[in-house]
Amino acid sequence: MNINIKIKLFATLRALSPETADHYSIPAGTTVYALLEELKIPVEEVNLVFINGNCGNLTSILEGGDRLSVFPSLGGG
Repeated sequence: MNINIKIKLFATLRALSPETADHYSIPAGTTVYALLEELKIPVEEVNLVFINGNCGNLTSILEGGDRLSVFPSLGGG
């Protein structure tokens, strides 16, 4: 069974966002890590993961209707 989620990638990751990011279909039980691999997003570039505005991690399991936000490490000074 597939579910739909919304994906929002920020900063340098934005270019890797799929065209269907507003209604991306994944198998039920997919982890954030598995999704990042599917999208070919280098996991080592991911710094913060939020699911529905709450802090998540690479082992978080995504559920139907979730809003996933992924941020890279940000430089500055």
